[in-house]
Amino acid sequence: MYNNYYQHCDVYGICATSGSNIFIESNYFEAVKRPIMSSLQGTDIKGSKGTFSGENGGMIKSYGNVFVDKPSDFSYITYADNPASFDAYEVAKLSDQLPASVKTLVGGTCYNNFDTNPDVMYSHTADNAVDVPSIIEAFYGAGRLNHGDIHFDIPNETVVTSGHQQPLPALANILDSYESGVVKVMGVE
Repeated sequence: MYNNYYQHCDVYGICATSGSNIFIESNYFEAVKRPIMSSLQGTDIKGSKGTFSGENGGMIKSYGNVFVDKPSDFSYITYADNPASFDAYEVAKLSDQLPASVKTLVGGTCYNNFDTNPDVMYSHTADNAVDVPSIIEAFYGAGRLNHGDIHFDIPNETVVTSGHQQPLPALANILDSYESGVVKVMGVE
């Protein structure tokens, strides 16, 4: 996962579970409480018994990510901070491999270093994480040229009752009548 822009995520940004392996590179996390987590360890169990999934943790390799406007309850625990219970293993170079001795707290998952194996890892060049917001916002969303398909301004006088915002009929009509122009997703028509 690279060059993603996470903004004001209340629950979490990226989380690994069920023995998965994730390589996270050059992402931008703005005002995200728990940007990176692994199930049942690190931030996920900080002060509780686990809030994400309750499944075995997954292993995360992290490189070059940026964290800005951290909320007061921000939590991100690296392997260097706590080698027994961590969110991710931070590396200094892209080519760094995680040692086989590094395992998740629950499930014993090791990182398989897929990202350093050219036979299985696709070739890519990530943009610098600090540039990600301006790149994303220039197109109003990842992969969406011309500012997306739907244009709607939420009125300032939007009604809020019992702490919940009421539906906007005009927006509902636009969404109900929307027809996607997507031709393929992952090679499937």
